[in-house]
Amino acid sequence: MRALNRLECVIETMRHALESLAVAAPDWLLAHARPDWVERYGHRATDDRLAKNAARRDERARTVGEDGHALLAAAFDPSAPCWLRQVPAVEILRRVWVQQFYLSAEGVQWRTTEHGIPPSSLFLSSPYDTDAHLGRKRTTKWIGYKAHLTETCNEGRPHLITHVQTMAAPVADGEATTPAHIALRAKGLLPAMHLVDTGYLDAELLVTTRRDFEIDLAGPARADERWQAREGMGFAAADFNVDWERKEATCPQGKHSASWTPALDNRGTEVIKVKFAGSDCGACQHLADCARHEAAAQPDAAHARAAHGACGGTAARDNGRVCRSERGASRGGGHDLASRPRLRPAPVALCWSSQDPPPARRDRGSDEPGQDDRMARRRRSGNDTTREVPSIDGRSCLIGIRQRYQKRG
Repeated sequence: MRALNRLECVIETMRHALESLAVAAPDWLLAHARPDWVERYGHRATDDRLAKNAARRDERARTVGEDGHALLAAAFDPSAPCWLRQVPAVEILRRVWVQQFYLSAEGVQWRTTEHGIPPSSLFLSSPYDTDAHLGRKRTTKWIGYKAHLTETCNEGRPHLITHVQTMAAPVADGEATTPAHIALRAKGLLPAMHLVDTGYLDAELLVTTRRDFEIDLAGPARADERWQAREGMGFAAADFNVDWERKEATCPQGKHSASWTPALDNRGTEVIKVKFAGSDCGACQHLADCARHEAAAQPDAAHARAAHGACGGTAARDNGRVCRSERGASRGGGHDLASRPRLRPAPVALCWSSQDPPPARRDRGSDEPGQDDRMARRRRSGNDTTREVPSIDGRSCLIGIRQRYQKRG
């Protein structure tokens, strides 16, 4: 779909509300619309038509904010028909204005990061599809959805797609792994081994997938981001031996842990906090290899036993090495789960391109989650398939309002 920066989004949201009300309640809109709204919102919002200066863009944003606030105040006035508030475009206008503006003693103000911008999973990026959100995949950004494809990969046989699922773009890839297996089980197509990208694999999924579906997950493990592993020096977590029966960890220097405490981390994951005695660590000549700050005792956290065991029985290294849970012989061929950004068909026909996307352009003065993103769009004349709210007699509803103003004048 056509990606909108923040200023384009609020202008287009206001335009969408006016177009919808011009169809649903033309007489009410005529009584409450302002004459300058015809020129201001009569055409589709494009960044090329907007001011390039940051101060002028901020001024335009405040003007649009005041217009939208006035329209919402009229629609939510007790004297207005109650059904006006149930018009989808009016509700979208209200939600977008809550996210993009705030009220102060000086009036309607444009939100910045200082005042709080919603995360991409909640941020409305287009008035025409409220489920489309900003997605990021390394250096690629887009607004829309993400399709997860599962296909067979048996050697010597055709590769067949066995399952496709569409999720919101900001949803992590790992959230698609279990639903894919549930769907494959319902079709009778569960594989013995499932080859996945790193995003679809973690310690918990290794355990639950084997337990619930009898499937071996295989794929590149996440890299250890601690400084010891990253710099290739010092003692990384993998250098410590864990004895789960004795509930004890042993450091590379042969010292045993002093405490073993079950806990939950900040994500609610079960962990074991292992602490070593200060007398052992303080006198150790390799203290700097464990931590870069002085402490009497250095705590270490490990996943709970099942998850730790799953990862411990894996070849978990970078550069394409495979991470998989240890099991007996497979019962059949494997599947390959890959993620490819795609736009799913929406209730309103949107715009997309079969060509490679153009280089991203920066939104001037914008601090929205997707400020640098521009989706590929059809630029050749006559190829723009963006669909708008139905017009009256093939002409813009706002043009009809302009004519009615002229007649009334």
